[in-house]
Formats: sequence, C-alpha cells, structure tokens
Amino acid sequence: MLGKIKKAIQDKLCKECIIEYEDALQCQTDPYLMWIRETELLTQKEGEEESYPDISVVYMQQCGEKFNLNEINKDIIIFASREGKISVNAFREVKHYFEKHPDVNILYADEDVWFIPNGEDEEPDNELRHRISPWTKPMWSPDTLLSFQYFGNIFAIRRKAYLGLKWLGMDDYRMNLYDFLLKATEQGKRPGHIEKILFHAYRKGESKTCVEQEVMNETKLQLPLQIIILYVRWHLSGEAYQERWLWMKLQAIHILCIVCLVSLL
Repeated sequence: MLGKIKKAIQDKLCKECIIEYEDALQCQTDPYLMWIRETELLTQKEGEEESYPDISVVYMQQCGEKFNLNEINKDIIIFASREGKISVNAFREVKHYFEKHPDVNILYADEDVWFIPNGEDEEPDNELRHRISPWTKPMWSPDTLLSFQYFGNIFAIRRKAYLGLKWLGMDDYRMNLYDFLLKATEQGKRPGHIEKILFHAYRKGESKTCVEQEVMNETKLQLPLQIIILYVRWHLSGEAYQERWLWMKLQAIHILCIVCLVSLL
C-alpha cells in the first residue's frame, strides 16, 4: 500500500517536472514567451479588480446607443473587449500611470493574442503555451488615430474629464467608441501609452501558425473600417465643417469608402 502511494506521488512530481521542462524549452525557442517569463512576474492578487475600488470595467460591447458615463460611479474606467481578458497587472498599471501623470485623462496599452486550440476552454492552466502575437502599439499621433483606431481592445479614462462629452449614440459600439476617442483626444489632449501587455484577445484556431496568419490578414480590413466610421462621424455630426478643404476631404472619404466596400465584395 505504501509503495503504491509513494509511486503515485513520484509519478505526479515527475509529470510536473516534465511540464516545467517543456515550458522552459518552449520559452527558449520563442523570444516573446521568454520575455513574458522574465518580465511579468506579478501575482494574480495584484491584478484583481477588488484591490482597486476606484476602478470600474466597462465592456466595449456594452457601449451602444444608450451608454452613459454618468451611470458609472468610479473615478477610473477601463474599457475592454469581452472577447478576451484583462491582464493580471492591468489595474495596478493603470492606477499608477494616472497617479504619476495627473495631466493625462485617457490612456491606451499594448496587447497580445491568447491562442485557444479548437475544443479547449478559454482559461487554460498555462498561459505560456497560449500567448502569441504581441501588438506593441505606436506612439500617440492624431493623424495616426484618424487613419487607424489603434487603441485596440483596451483603454482607460478619468470619468470626470469626459462627462460633458457628447455620445454619438449609434447601434454599432465600435463607431461610438471611435468617435469618443477622436473627441477625447482633440485640441492637443495627449493620451498616455502604457508600453506593457494589459490585454489578451481570445482567438480560436487549429494551430498558433494559423491564428497568427489570420491576425496578419485582418489588418488589411482595418483601413476600410476606419474610413467608414470616419465618414459616418463627419456626415452625421452637427459641427461646422464649412471650409472648402474640409468639404473636399469629406467627398474624398466618401469615394474611398465606396471603393473599399467594393474591394471587400
């Protein structure tokens, strides 16, 4: 009997050692996984929302026609997609950045992809086997934001700074959020950038290679989408775009919108 118990314990320890060795070997062959292992050593507790009562999470998919900032009573709001998960250190990083930069009211952060093999759960035990495709986002530029909504799946704001900002109120939450970001960063209101991975976007597929290729191909659709959103925003807004050069820009966007839509058919 004691021999069986001893063997069971030995088998379990041996299996854990094999898994640990395979993970270490995988990290040595993947620079991104090695970077994760060396830099992201925070505990799960440091990232729990309960540790930061002044921070609230709003899922982007909830930001539809009737969304209202006044209905949220937290000082800091993290906007994140439901199609993924916030990293364990996101709350700490966001709070620390806002404390260190009192002049910043909006910020964005880097993200990556959480690969999920077909048939598996969304919360695998070992993240080193599932994280791929880091997206290190560009430095702040108003021109870049006009051409590409690169805040991606996560950004955060000081709620009080934008209570007076008019909400676009479209059915498509992506249009509402893009319009919100453009308004929030107008007139030299420079956003902050946390150069750390604070969000993991879920992606299912047959293999990491297939998912990485899909992610690369999706970037081709970003420009047409942003052009459509920009056109809707400018076309429906009540602002005074009466100058001739702005009128010409609007017509050019209209033409580009049509061309891009035709190219996707």
